[in-house]
Amino acid sequence: MDLEYISLKKSQSKLEKDISSDKLINQYYSRRKSIISKNIWDYWDEIPIEFSEPMIFFALPLSLCYKAYKKESDEIYKILFKDLFKEIEISKKILSFSENWDNEGSKGYEQRTWEKKVRFLTKVFKNFYDKYGLILPTPYINPGMDGDIDIHWKTEKFEIFLSIPENDDERINYYGDNYGDIRTKGTLDIDKLDSFLTWIKLYY
Repeated sequence: MDLEYISLKKSQSKLEKDISSDKLINQYYSRRKSIISKNIWDYWDEIPIEFSEPMIFFALPLSLCYKAYKKESDEIYKILFKDLFKEIEISKKILSFSENWDNEGSKGYEQRTWEKKVRFLTKVFKNFYDKYGLILPTPYINPGMDGDIDIHWKTEKFEIFLSIPENDDERINYYGDNYGDIRTKGTLDIDKLDSFLTWIKLYY
């Protein structure tokens, strides 16, 4: 039997004796709040959470607790990034553009390119929030050249263009401008975003 489970069951037994049900519920929410930033807590009432047993986190092995928390975190992200997900949903229309959709010979767009764009944006938003506790403004998602899909941020402090390539072997191209003395361009690896996120934070 899972030793973590045994330990948690002992804790459960002690808590059931020493603490009333109301206090257990308060402690449960207090523990959740302690591992969630204040920014997320502001949205707490909007998050659909099924909660019927106040001892659920004490009576389960930690591995299952993590899975439950991970599922809950995904729900939190859906609330925090709801404007992003709206833009992503709208961008599905790009997939309906067939060859020569603009009467200038442009290529159509592949499902896998669109999915790559979704993965990239979702990761950027999550990583930026986890690292800085800030929610990025929602970018525009546009059809690009040669089957690529473009992402465009334009705020009062910075502008960024990114091109998500159709070819899986190609890296993401980007250009950034802070409207002042800093302009940057290069390529990105979706698994190595730290320098990109740091640049955005400087002009957030």
